[in-house]
Amino acid sequence: MKKKFMAGVLLLSTTMIANGVLSVHEASAKENVTNGQVTFEGGAIDIDPDEPNPDDPNNPTHLLPQELNFGETIINFEQDANLKATKDGKQESEATTGKLRINDKSGTGNGWVVKVNQTQFKQGDNELTGAELSITTGEATNTGGTIPTGGKLNQKATLTPGEEMEVFKANKGEGSGVSELPLNQFDLNIPAAANKTVGQYVTTITWTVSETA
Repeated sequence: MKKKFMAGVLLLSTTMIANGVLSVHEASAKENVTNGQVTFEGGAIDIDPDEPNPDDPNNPTHLLPQELNFGETIINFEQDANLKATKDGKQESEATTGKLRINDKSGTGNGWVVKVNQTQFKQGDNELTGAELSITTGEATNTGGTIPTGGKLNQKATLTPGEEMEVFKANKGEGSGVSELPLNQFDLNIPAAANKTVGQYVTTITWTVSETA
C-alpha cells in the first residue's frame, strides 16, 4: 500500500510540475512597443509672385502680370471703348493672362482671402471717371488640401476703384497647400461720356492675402 501511495504521489507531483512549467512559459511572452513621432511647424500664407523658368533660371516666370497694356485708342465721345490687355497693346494680339497662386503652410485650416484693390486710371490730376477694369477668372485648383470655394471663381468680375474685392477665398477647412486661380483676361471699358484728354492714363492694382480667422 505504501508503494501504491507513493506512486500516486509521484504521479500527482509530476503533473503539477508540468503545469507549473507551462504557466511560467506563457507568462514570459511579453510585448515590447516602439513609439514613433513627427512634428510639423506651421508656416506662412503667401502669394507666390513667380515660379522657376526652366529655359532661363535667372529670370523666373511672373505669375501675376507685371503690366496691363491696353494700347492706344482714339478719343471718342459717341461710343464706349472696350479694350483687352495684351503683351504689346494691340487688340489683335494674345490676351495677357496670369495666375493667383496661394501657398498655405499655416496648418491651421482657418482659411484665407485674397483681396484686390485698384486705383482709378489717372493722368496727373485727370481721372478717367467711369472706366471699369474687369478680370475674367477660371476654375480653382488645389494640391495638398481642399479646393477653395469662395471669391470670384470662373467668372468676369469688375473692380470698383478704391474698394477691395474678394477675388479668391478659402473658407474654414479649405485651401491648405497650394491653391491656384487662373486669370484668363483683363478688360477695360471706357464710357463714351468719360472726360478724356491726350496722354497716358495709369492705374495701380494691389493684391493682398490674409488669414480669414
